[in-house]
Amino acid sequence: MAGFSKGLKILTHGEGRIRAAILINNNEVDTITVMQGSNEDAILTEIKYKGISLFGASIYMPIDRDINLDLNTMENILQYTTGKGLLLAMDSNARSKLWYDKQTNARGRTLEEYIIAKDLHIINMDTGIPTFETNGGCSWINLTLCNGKLSQNTERWTCGEEESCADHKLICFDIVSKDSEGNII
Repeated sequence: MAGFSKGLKILTHGEGRIRAAILINNNEVDTITVMQGSNEDAILTEIKYKGISLFGASIYMPIDRDINLDLNTMENILQYTTGKGLLLAMDSNARSKLWYDKQTNARGRTLEEYIIAKDLHIINMDTGIPTFETNGGCSWINLTLCNGKLSQNTERWTCGEEESCADHKLICFDIVSKDSEGNII
């Protein structure tokens, strides 16, 4: 993939125009692609590192496609990962005040309802920095979600202001392991 260091492990799936990927920058992280939740616009991976096991997904939801098709993909991922930690990073092309955008559109309302119905947790923080920005405007369409199993272990979500190789900002967060009292181990 153009623009990325050769030292990164890049996971994608499908043929044709691939628009979703997961990049791993630590050789100690064991990651495999889960075919049942993957296509050109979604990649589901199982991630193992130092005794921690979780699933991570990257999803691209084209603005010109019915959002319900993408929600079906999300549903497949949720079904496959039932009972396990799951993190979803997505370019939703949906705007909502719930994830700190300045407005809510129809796609945003549909996605809000799905997130609430599936008891997913929004990890995005109100940093005031849009996750997407072009000369034509900005929005907060990039969304980081996790299920209840992982929500207490996902911390320090930030949206960078530096340029990336796209018009989307770099989003960073930590997944930490905690003991029974909530202390980071």
